[in-house]
Order: sequence, then structure tokens, then C-alpha cells
Amino acid sequence: MLKRTVKWLAIIMNVCLLGMTVIVLMALIGDYDMEWVQAPLILVMICTPPLNILALLPKDISTVSHQRCIERALSTLAKHQNVEVPSGLSEEVELLAKNPKSKRAAIKLHRKQAFLSRAEAKADIEAFVQPSQLTDNPTQTSKDIESCKGTT
Repeated sequence: MLKRTVKWLAIIMNVCLLGMTVIVLMALIGDYDMEWVQAPLILVMICTPPLNILALLPKDISTVSHQRCIERALSTLAKHQNVEVPSGLSEEVELLAKNPKSKRAAIKLHRKQAFLSRAEAKADIEAFVQPSQLTDNPTQTSKDIESCKGTT
């Protein structure tokens, strides 16, 4: 929703900038006094580039968060059914996660690499370190699936 709003604002600002540029050019050609256009034109010229940059950003953060939640629930279901699934962690993170003393560094690195919140990164590391907990607890599987329902 926010992404769509930013895109529409960027389109509106670009159209305003184009229209004001045409007005200024016509004023220059016709030698009219257009002092009233200066302040709005400067405002539009300052606000348009940041809006264009925001409109071009890749994915909405909530979409990424929802996708991570679904991946975690599917991974939990696969482990519950004894299906081998790759961890989704980089080799560096896996090496750090295997050592209990460097678990915090693993969470920090995984958070940085995957652009996750601290809780999401911690959940991924915990799932990697203790996979047997997930396969033995069917109620945890249903909790993981239920937690994804409200993240849209």
C-alpha cells in the first residue's frame, strides 16, 4: 500500500514539475512576470528526486517479511515430515552458528546478509542449530503456520 502511494506521488510530482517547467518557458518566451512560480517550482524540484528514488526501491519490506515467514513455515513442515531442506544460510553463517560462542556473531552476520530483523535472524539460526526440536514438536509447526497469517 505504501509503495503504491509513493509511486503515485512520484508520478504526480513529475507531472507537476513538467507543467511548471512549461509555464516558466512560456513566461520566458513571452517576457511575463512569473515571480509567483519560483517558490512552488523550487519545492517541486527538491521533492521530486527523493520520491523518484523511493518509487524505484525494489520490494516492500512487508512483502519480504511475509516471504521469510512463509519460508520458515515451509521449512518447519518439511523438517516435520523428515524431508531434507537446505538451511538457506551462507557457509560463513553456518560455521559461526555451529560454535556456541559465536552464535551472536552468526545472528548479526545473517541479519546483515539477508536484511532481516533480529528476531527473524535469531529464529533462522536457532532452527539451524537445533533442527531436531522442530521435527519432534507438531504443535510448533502449527504455531509457525498460524503466525504467518497476520503478516500480510
